[in-house]
Amino acid sequence: MRKPTIAKIAAAVGLLILAGCAATYNQPCRVRLESDPPGAEIWKGGYYIGTTPYVLHYTATSEDDDRGYLRLPPLTMKKPGYRPYLVEMELDLKEGYDWEGQVILEPEDQAAEGRE
Repeated sequence: MRKPTIAKIAAAVGLLILAGCAATYNQPCRVRLESDPPGAEIWKGGYYIGTTPYVLHYTATSEDDDRGYLRLPPLTMKKPGYRPYLVEMELDLKEGYDWEGQVILEPEDQAAEGRE
């Protein structure tokens, strides 16, 4: 009698573990960021995260897959002598989980000429 009870409990625990895995499924995503000129700092909020070229790693959840895209938090690319550049991305998950992008930074002196 005791063995079937333990087997039933083990089976129930196994089902709960599988259900938890299905609800927390994650897909690794990679975004390679480059800049022209290279060597731009990448900032997320007030935190420095790296210098281009740089590979960002994110995780697409099952909710992202259902929605069809992964929205990344805004990033700012900075380099002395160039205007900061705000990077906002929504990555189409139908295209895969691996992306590359390049940002062309505008020199500060060109930005001033355009405002005159």
